Amino acid sequence: MVFSTLLFFIAFLHITHYESTFIPMTLASLRDSSTDCQEAALMLIEVIRTPECIDAIKNTEFSSPWIKEYADNVLEELELELEIGSNVNKKN
Repeated sequence: MVFSTLLFFIAFLHITHYESTFIPMTLASLRDSSTDCQEAALMLIEVIRTPECIDAIKNTEFSSPWIKEYADNVLEELELELEIGSNVNKKN
């Protein structure tokens, strides 16, 4: 519970300049069977927004239907955003 609270706090503050530190924490939280930890990890993924996050979501079995739905929404959003970003970079 303390760990998920920490992740909620990090996500709330949008502290992204330490993403290399937060990615392992996020991956560990996704592997936890607690919906609180998985939700906190998804909230942090929405802040970090890297390709590693997409792979992490795809490789996770979520512990409840609503957290799976949340994960699917985050995944769709990230894939679209990162695809658009890569297309813009190709044009420049």
